[in-house]
Amino acid sequence: MYLIIITGMPASGKSTLAAAAENAFGWPVLEKDRLKERLFDTVGFADHAEKDALDVRANAELLSLLEGSLQRGENVIVDNNFDDLSAGKLEQLLARYSPATAVVELAGDPEVFYQRYVARDGAARRHIGHALQDHYPLRPGETFRFSMSYEEYRHIFIDRGMDRADWAPDRLSFDASQGDLPVAEILGAVRGKLGLPVAAESVSDASVPEISPASDPDARPLVAFPFRSFPALVGGKTARALENEGFRVAANLTGRKLTGEELREFVKDAFAIVAGSERYGGDLIRSAKNLRLIVRFGVGLDNFDLDAIRECGIQLAVIRNDQAVAEHTLMLMLSVLRMEPRRDREIRAGIWSHTPLRELRGKTVGLLGFGRIGQQVAELLQSFHVTILAADPFFNREAGERLHVTEVCFEELLRKSDILSLHLPDRKENENLLNEDTFSQMKPGAFFINTARGKLVDENALVKALESGRLAGAALDAFRTEPLPPDSPLLSAPNLVLSPHTAALTVETNEEACRTVVSSILKVRNGGEPDYPVRLAP
Repeated sequence: MYLIIITGMPASGKSTLAAAAENAFGWPVLEKDRLKERLFDTVGFADHAEKDALDVRANAELLSLLEGSLQRGENVIVDNNFDDLSAGKLEQLLARYSPATAVVELAGDPEVFYQRYVARDGAARRHIGHALQDHYPLRPGETFRFSMSYEEYRHIFIDRGMDRADWAPDRLSFDASQGDLPVAEILGAVRGKLGLPVAAESVSDASVPEISPASDPDARPLVAFPFRSFPALVGGKTARALENEGFRVAANLTGRKLTGEELREFVKDAFAIVAGSERYGGDLIRSAKNLRLIVRFGVGLDNFDLDAIRECGIQLAVIRNDQAVAEHTLMLMLSVLRMEPRRDREIRAGIWSHTPLRELRGKTVGLLGFGRIGQQVAELLQSFHVTILAADPFFNREAGERLHVTEVCFEELLRKSDILSLHLPDRKENENLLNEDTFSQMKPGAFFINTARGKLVDENALVKALESGRLAGAALDAFRTEPLPPDSPLLSAPNLVLSPHTAALTVETNEEACRTVVSSILKVRNGGEPDYPVRLAP
């Protein structure tokens, strides 16, 4: 059982190193910042005292998750700048389970990290401050404050021991305040510390390149993962499964979207591309002479030149996320009917409201789009005793009969729906389909849900419909611009529930997606079709 702990100063590159370690070793990462993000969505904070309390909660949850992994004998990577209290509890876990451990401490000049941290939190301050005002009102008389002097910084991080790992006297310490982080050197040292075989990248004089090389004399077919979320969503486990099947893997580890030229170079020799939201134009597709398969790590196809894909005889596939998106859609329906998270905010502000709210039972739910996701939404609605209508030019009558869904035209759907849920693809003809005119045709007091694509909705028209009372409420998981700009009118619209385009982002969907990617690539290599193929019209 192996354990890698990456600790040290904030803004020292811990997340970058953790992502590289995950890719190199194929082990999952426990990261305190991700836990804090989720806890913030639950509790929020007003100042540094409350932020410290949030840190304590996140540390406790991280240690609990780590203990579960150690009990199961799992290899794991931990990304956390431990304070003295949580470090003491960590030492107890290490003594109890005795994993082979490598502790990496990223240290250096505190003033350098202070400048990095303050600059980073300058952007976070605007986001968090707005989120507090809009989602987590402060207690009466409080004002939001998120500034930090160097003295405060030293107190929070250095006085509490978060700048060092004294609890691990045999730690691997690296100066992370000067230039680029020497990732390859660090990973090589970690391998040596754990007694693992030395990998090629660990003996290189250079650090791990930001983009794994796509041009390689290796004759094995190449699978390219150009999207920036590879470390978080896919990672080493999927890469190793492909390597074990005789492929080589190139992954984008930059943490950013590749430029057009970088992307073209990255995929030019690929047998298969696992694509995110980056743009695949005709010239790029035609230049990839070995390309036989594109798997979209999602379902939207608006970023592909489909004519070029068909012309080149390339197979195209997607992953399945219909269960996750359908559950999220249902959650948003119930949230907007029951005015959550508004009720949560009111309680935290000392308001105890008993205003009667609405039930889903007995409503007419209109599905604009009746593909896999629309059908799964209808499946989940079966126990709510609702009337379900659907408008779709390719309406599946067999599914409609099975799920008791009545086919109607678009205009009738607008007129009759108490709740209208959008499940159409992002095609040119669908842009701004929901606009001032179509919102005016909806039943007065209706609700609107969008877990599809932001471009399908005229957001200014939606805000007007909410402000006028034409719509009683709405919930959105997709937006024209993401993340939402601070001046977006959506942020001040009444009775509007927002989620950050995460309907499909579940552990279960991601695990299934990774299995689908490997299965599809193997099937195409063996002359077959991928899982969930996309049929392109001739």
